[in-house]
Amino acid sequence: MKITEKVKTIILEAEAKALGTLSTDGVLNVVPMSMVKIENDSILLFNFFMDKTHENITSNPSVALACWSGMVGIQIKGDVKYITEGEYFDSLVSWVKSENPDRATKGVLIISPEEVFDVGPTKSLTEEDLNFN
Repeated sequence: MKITEKVKTIILEAEAKALGTLSTDGVLNVVPMSMVKIENDSILLFNFFMDKTHENITSNPSVALACWSGMVGIQIKGDVKYITEGEYFDSLVSWVKSENPDRATKGVLIISPEEVFDVGPTKSLTEEDLNFN
């Protein structure tokens, strides 16, 4: 799925972001996210101190990310890949250090979006904004 410029802007400028995961036992987990990056239509999140989230995505790669500011928000559902090594991982760790030197990156979550939904109360985003397929 190609991420539209409108969705990219909402994600990158969001006042708040939360990631939802599901354990193999069906237990939900939601955590706030502080740093996000978008590359090649993938959404990158960074593991600084995730425990349950890391456990959950290891056994169930389906996730939901909510991003919002005021009354405008989106939810993105997709699958996640988790990386902890390699040249790409190292380049992302360097980026994190440049943005927030106090953070230690344990891993990177790479979300491949499959669906995007308008979760704002006014439903002000169009299908074109969200790129519904």
